[in-house]
Amino acid sequence: PMNPRSYIKLAIAYEQTGLQDKAVALLQTAITQINFSADLHFFLGQIYERKNMSASAKAEFEKALEIQPDHQESRVMLDMLIEKHKA
Repeated sequence: PMNPRSYIKLAIAYEQTGLQDKAVALLQTAITQINFSADLHFFLGQIYERKNMSASAKAEFEKALEIQPDHQESRVMLDMLIEKHKA
């Protein structure tokens, strides 16, 4: 099994080449294998946000913060999502 960083790098490569769905599937698989990585949830949340799947993105950022309460990137993205939906 790969470590979280390896999955993230591969998912980023997939997304950069237009394979967003493949990136999502990869990160979902990674999360089932490595369920303690805030970064995996954060990157999956980012992809969901870019796909305009705000509810799924929010859930991933919340999960990242559940795993690692001081995960600043997830906090920022979650706050941005909340503000965006207030408008």
